[in-house]
Amino acid sequence: MAIGLGLMLLSLRLLGTATAPLKQSPTFAAILAALGGETVLAVLVAVGATWLVHSSLSIVLLVMAFAAGGLVEPKLGLALVVGANIGGALAAWMAQSGAEPDARRVPLGNLVMRSAVGLCIVPFAAIFVAWLGTINPAPARIVINFHTAFNVAVAIVFLPFVDLVARACVAILPTPPRAEDPGRPRHLDANVLDAPAEALACAARETLNLGDRVEDMLRRAMAVFESNDQKEVRLVEQADDAVDRLHEAIKLYLIQASRRELSEEESRRYVEILTFTTNLEHVGDIVDKNLMELASKKIRNRYAFSPEGLAELKAFHARVMENLRLALNVFTTRDIALARRLLGEKTALREAEMKATDSHFARLREGRAQSIETSSIHMDVVRDLKRINGHLTSVAYPILEAAGELSDTRLRAAETTS
Repeated sequence: MAIGLGLMLLSLRLLGTATAPLKQSPTFAAILAALGGETVLAVLVAVGATWLVHSSLSIVLLVMAFAAGGLVEPKLGLALVVGANIGGALAAWMAQSGAEPDARRVPLGNLVMRSAVGLCIVPFAAIFVAWLGTINPAPARIVINFHTAFNVAVAIVFLPFVDLVARACVAILPTPPRAEDPGRPRHLDANVLDAPAEALACAARETLNLGDRVEDMLRRAMAVFESNDQKEVRLVEQADDAVDRLHEAIKLYLIQASRRELSEEESRRYVEILTFTTNLEHVGDIVDKNLMELASKKIRNRYAFSPEGLAELKAFHARVMENLRLALNVFTTRDIALARRLLGEKTALREAEMKATDSHFARLREGRAQSIETSSIHMDVVRDLKRINGHLTSVAYPILEAAGELSDTRLRAAETTS
């Protein structure tokens, strides 16, 4: 602060020395004389000069030096000071032209308030000169005292109306609607990494968010096969990119959390979360790399499923969707009954696959043209949906194993109670 004040005083002395020759310049004298009769023009000149140098203080000091040297009359000096204050606010606002609206509102409010007070004061410059002259008649002191009084006046006048000005700035510079990044984590709080239990809870919540993204991808996949919309294929591909980013964020967060000492239960939950997120990411890859490739092939060749074949695929897909929701519930609650039910669905889906395959081959034997041309796509879709279901049902294994519900080779029969 002391160095800054010293530099300002030094600049004032240098300005005085540098502007001394201007007193002898007829051209400069003629310009100042012209400005003396055109107050509005004087304000605009000062605004432009301040914007060029990006320093209102420099212009105010220059005007004060001119006033001290007799080059500027006090009335003209006040007009130039008003222009310097407005120009300083304008420079700050324009410097933020590429920033977000939130960052531009404060300089805009500053510009509005200074401009409003300045334009109201300029017509009464002579009155202010007479009033300030009673305090100190020196021209330089009149200029600098007016600069101080101007800024105090801006604060006093607009302090009660700060909320009004703020709302006006928001109306002038509204926040544009932003598309939410689906790949940005919502629940991974870095502040709780020192508490493993809480960090694992955050990771579990984010995993559910990841599951919702994967569920949306899987739902869109069947819609693509029905609509033959290539735009939807690209949307699914973009969704998989978001799923990959979210999976990576969860994985790195879990690694950070695991650097703290974990209890046996926390270690088990850590493995469950990491395994399930990995399986969800694999599901997203299957939807993107396999199902969407099949959909693009169907669209490219203008193929169409038979009504019976499409109905079978939709039913098979709906069953996998139900298992996805069940898997998310199993992951959240770790309920043994739900885990047994999810694992039982694996066998049921295998039977549904065999039934769908038999029906498809029956249509092929009948010579159905639609079934023949889409046969490979039909079978690959069923296969990929079955693979997806396998990734989903894997969440039940560690829960059932920890509860002693699994034998070496198969699910134990449920014990009946009397």
